[in-house]
Amino acid sequence: MARESTGRPPAGPDDVARTAEPSDERYNKQGKLRSAVYDAEMERLQEQLVLLQYWIQRQDLKVLVIFEGRGSAGKGGVIKRITERTSPRTVRVVALPKPTER
Repeated sequence: MARESTGRPPAGPDDVARTAEPSDERYNKQGKLRSAVYDAEMERLQEQLVLLQYWIQRQDLKVLVIFEGRGSAGKGGVIKRITERTSPRTVRVVALPKPTER
């Protein structure tokens, strides 16, 4: 993984793109991750998520994940990618209404 000058790992994908070596074939000229690399990594991570889901079931555990953020912040896309490979029998998505001023 590319490192910032502080010696700490980059905070996010944009930081990784900025610190990538010019010869790193995973990134295009604009510093963005290539589609094929993104798709392969997404597949690998989704497989890991399914394995985690099975482990959680075998351990008889419960998990709650809350996504909070402004509109068009990417929450829906993340939720879609999480739920497209996991078992619908064990994953439930609930949309909560906007909080009131009370």
